[in-house]
Amino acid sequence: MLGVSVRTLQNWRYEGRGGPTYVKVGANVRYTGQALIDFIAAHTVDMGEVA
Repeated sequence: MLGVSVRTLQNWRYEGRGGPTYVKVGANVRYTGQALIDFIAAHTVDMGEVA
């Protein structure tokens, strides 16, 4: 859905770079569908109307 690797998501979490919010279930990390939608919406760039 995001088009980034698992490793990239791990790096974002480790470095505190503001990736999508996540849920820890034991040792596993899970992302809710809404968290991904919110992340995409927050990082969507509006280039304006093209003439």
